[in-house]
Amino acid sequence: MAFENLNGRINLPKVGGGEIQGRVIKIGTTNFENTNSSTRVLSGRFASVNAAGKLTKGVASNNTVAGVVMREITNSMEVSVDGEFDASTNHINYVRSGLITVDASDNTAPAPFTKVKAKDSDGTATVTGTTGTTETNAEFIQEVKPQVWLIRLI
Repeated sequence: MAFENLNGRINLPKVGGGEIQGRVIKIGTTNFENTNSSTRVLSGRFASVNAAGKLTKGVASNNTVAGVVMREITNSMEVSVDGEFDASTNHINYVRSGLITVDASDNTAPAPFTKVKAKDSDGTATVTGTTGTTETNAEFIQEVKPQVWLIRLI
């Protein structure tokens, strides 16, 4: 039978944060000039929009959660640090609704379907803490590799 080896889990490649999975419902795009140069966004991390309309890394107070930044296809899949966008980038895509992988903070060990919080300082996903985190409209689905989780943005 074709499905006899299914184990009830999604079989994902061991990639880093910022990879979309399946059909994404909403994607936002911003011009690179509309990012805050002092706090560059990273793929696989939550980003927010500040009062000036600029996309920023993390979720600072008084900002609105924009979504999770998608990996630029020309950047490395294995190393999140390579997910920083530079002046050669002319636009940045971020997912507002759908399945995407995110970088998780080192203390994150959630159960599936636990609510995701974004660390205000760097945009990584976490389940712990009330200080320095912001509630999101997402839930953890499964761990893809250490410190990288598949989440569902609603």
